[in-house]
Amino acid sequence: NKELGWSRLSYMGIIPELRGKGLGKWVHRHGFVMMKKQGGKLYHGGTHGENLPMRKLFESHGCKVFCEMEEWTCSLKGGG
Repeated sequence: NKELGWSRLSYMGIIPELRGKGLGKWVHRHGFVMMKKQGGKLYHGGTHGENLPMRKLFESHGCKVFCEMEEWTCSLKGGG
């Protein structure tokens, strides 16, 4: 949202064999720099509640939990 300066990084992920090398931290920080240069004022990110490495990354960059969401599924098999 350009008027509010609301920004986000979508679907950041590191392939398994490169995890644990600090790349996620670099990508996250670099994203902040890019968003700020483009007028970003507020970062909004999200992850699955069980994704502890990403939760730690958010915390290490000063992000705070805004809300927690539920995940719902529905089987499309059967008649109804």
